[in-house]
Amino acid sequence: MVTNGATLTVGSGTLASGAALFVEAGGTLGTTGTGATLVGGAVSLADGAALLFNFTECATAPVLSGAVVTVAGSSVNVKVASADGLRPSGSVYRLTSGIDFTGKTVSLVNPPKWVKGVRIVDGDIVVEIKPTGLMLIVK
Repeated sequence: MVTNGATLTVGSGTLASGAALFVEAGGTLGTTGTGATLVGGAVSLADGAALLFNFTECATAPVLSGAVVTVAGSSVNVKVASADGLRPSGSVYRLTSGIDFTGKTVSLVNPPKWVKGVRIVDGDIVVEIKPTGLMLIVK
């Protein structure tokens, strides 16, 4: 159980295969870095709980997969971060796989400046990163 503003972060691999995980309001379940994180048991997200996705590479997203997720209410809070000031390449990245968030809305919490937004596409949570742009100076 993750409560009272605590954050449980999981690296690549499998977390608690077959066990149930409860994330209460104010609690956060997150990835420690880029790569796939498989949650083997059922996850319950209370209204006000959040999912955290931490980028540690520019071109590869952290992905949470495999869990049966139950969401209290109709929205999911999403936090996006990066390690050591890293800025992912401008694109759209899938943050979940095999978890169906169809019918839910996503709310971005305290986003970095480089995040354009999050949404649900084909049941998965995706993040859109702002392009870095190009400056051309002509004299």
